Amino acid sequence: MLNHIGTITIKTPRLTLRKFRAEDSLSSFRNWSGSELTVNDIDFICHENIFQAEDFISDTISGYNDYTYSFAISLNTSNQVIGSIQLTNIDDYLEKCTVGFVVGYMFWGKGYATEALDMVLNFAFNTVGFQKVVGLCRTNNPSSEKVMKKCNMFFEGISRREIRIVDNFYDGKAYSILKDEYVRNF
Repeated sequence: MLNHIGTITIKTPRLTLRKFRAEDSLSSFRNWSGSELTVNDIDFICHENIFQAEDFISDTISGYNDYTYSFAISLNTSNQVIGSIQLTNIDDYLEKCTVGFVVGYMFWGKGYATEALDMVLNFAFNTVGFQKVVGLCRTNNPSSEKVMKKCNMFFEGISRREIRIVDNFYDGKAYSILKDEYVRNF
């Protein structure tokens, strides 16, 4: 049985994963949600202005409950939000979920996505009690694949037309990890 507690604060030496706050709109917009380059390969419509970012943050905040796992990824050095990571498609019967993550392109190549994913996997398995976490990325997204591989997720195969971005459907590469396979990287 799962122990749903909702989004909590998780700290690493470099990052804090936490609930979004109203004051995160500007850094979210500047660092990731307003960047076409950053959100091009994920199921997220690029924010054209700060008002769209504010609406997104407001909707996220109002949706928090014990079954919602939506974390802002913020830097400990500045508190600016550089990305987001969520657990979605929660299946209580099979005790599994899907993880999705994004980090702004200015912060790529620094290990932030890997660090955030590792901490969320630890939380998913050891706090909530999931037995399986699935990750999915577009077939032409080697960076996300690399992050999932670094966190010891296993390639399961190609899921045809599994990803929708606006009105287009794309094939996805499915990765997963089981609770008894998870070993912390950090």
